Amino acid sequence: MPDEIITKGLSRLAYQFKNSVKFQEFLTAFLQEFQDLHISDLQLLNERHLSVAVGVQLDGIGEIVGLPRPEKDIDVAGLFGFVDDLTALGFGDINDSETGGNFLSLGANKSPIGDDLYRLLIRAKIIENKTAMTVEDTLRLISFVFDIEIRYFLPENLKPRYDIGKELNPFESNLLASFPVLIGIDTVEYHSYSETAPFGFLDDPDALGFGDINDTNVGGIFAKIII
Repeated sequence: MPDEIITKGLSRLAYQFKNSVKFQEFLTAFLQEFQDLHISDLQLLNERHLSVAVGVQLDGIGEIVGLPRPEKDIDVAGLFGFVDDLTALGFGDINDSETGGNFLSLGANKSPIGDDLYRLLIRAKIIENKTAMTVEDTLRLISFVFDIEIRYFLPENLKPRYDIGKELNPFESNLLASFPVLIGIDTVEYHSYSETAPFGFLDDPDALGFGDINDTNVGGIFAKIII
């Protein structure tokens, strides 16, 4: 409730002040400071969990696990510029916040990564800090980082294979390559497959079969070998 403190305070006014507009405005301004403190208190209580933390709250979790927020090179495309820069945007419009490009500070060439990406890295760091990378640890690591179903296979060549129920983007694929592997195992294989429509064979009840050139709704999506 965004104005809980203010609403509660005004509800406790003595009867003779119920219609006093100026006094209620004065009391509202006074209670606003307590409302702000209340909101901050709720954020400290409820928004320090990794799955919901943002901004400096997320930075605090990163410092605890030993991973300060990384920086990335700034993509200058779409920033403010002039006519000879085909990727630049012009001045803004006070009546339209969607118009124009953001200014780039002099000498700035890097910016902190976003919360979603940082949260993914923190998830990996938490498990990496305490893992022996057994099969169980690896399954827990990948499922925790990507929040998705994982399947484990050990083929005859004893090269472990982990099938990940998500089509990974390039960054997520590179993150997998940075994970340690179990001592005594040179390499592992990671495959990504569609969680909703994976291709498979008869002995896999969750899988779909081959497609139909005349019907794109038939069949499953082939898995991809990542590493």
